[in-house]
Amino acid sequence: MSAAGRWTLLSRVSAGVLAASALLAAAAAAEWRQVTPLPPPPGPLGVRAMPVVPQPRRNGGDAVVLATVARDPFRADRRRPPGRYRMPGEPAPAPPAEVAAPAAAPTPSYDYHLLGTVVLGDGGGLAALSGPGGEGKVVHVGQQVDRFRLVRVTPGSATLAGSDTTLVLKTGGTE
Repeated sequence: MSAAGRWTLLSRVSAGVLAASALLAAAAAAEWRQVTPLPPPPGPLGVRAMPVVPQPRRNGGDAVVLATVARDPFRADRRRPPGRYRMPGEPAPAPPAEVAAPAAAPTPSYDYHLLGTVVLGDGGGLAALSGPGGEGKVVHVGQQVDRFRLVRVTPGSATLAGSDTTLVLKTGGTE
């Protein structure tokens, strides 16, 4: 029996595929070896040279170090600047339109004078006061005088408490 008779269909197909692969590899190698020249480089563009920037003068003295320390951003007393940061050349924002503020309530005037005090042993006491009209009154601790209540009497001083104001009167004037 000859050698060709022992080849099966599978071995014949395998040999054909091997031969086709060898031909494809030879064709690829021939194309790979072909060298194509690179395209010529483009002509010079209108590029300007970099500007020469003068180097800042370095002053290595103590003044530079102290100025840097004075601008320490981590100081405890450092506060936010009053306005928004603007880039150099950015215009300042237009001031807000003036709005008429409501008229402030007039500051109340409390014209009370302490004329004298009497401190009692039970924690109470009396205060002799002269009011805004100049009239004199004797007031007990806990008693109302106009919009104030006498809350404390000590030798030489009396404390009057209102809804949002506390007056401490001393002999000779108000505080």
